Amino acid sequence: MQETKNVLPKVDCKFENDLHKLEKLLSIYCICKDKQIRGFEKVVLKYYLKYGYSKDIKTMIAQDTGKRIEYVNTTNTFLRDRGFLIQNKYKETYLSEDMEMLRKFFIEDNKKLYIVALDG
Repeated sequence: MQETKNVLPKVDCKFENDLHKLEKLLSIYCICKDKQIRGFEKVVLKYYLKYGYSKDIKTMIAQDTGKRIEYVNTTNTFLRDRGFLIQNKYKETYLSEDMEMLRKFFIEDNKKLYIVALDG
């Protein structure tokens, strides 16, 4: 048996593009945080992580997915309820602190390492 002292286990993760990378990161995040996210919610959140949250991006999501803007807005409510998006007292919506960190780290700074600490 090979000595594993001072060696961290590593799993290589391949992806096709930023949206695919974000899908994998969101899956890992949701598993670790024990958060539920449905298919279209993940699609919407991937766009916000890639491009930021704005009305233009909501329109882009609707056009790219063939969904009505009202459906995107309803999905945003679910994302707020689950803590992925936040809304201030002026009804302005933003990515949560965790989501903004993922956006900055993996999209803006193009980092490659995501550490998961197992605490039982």
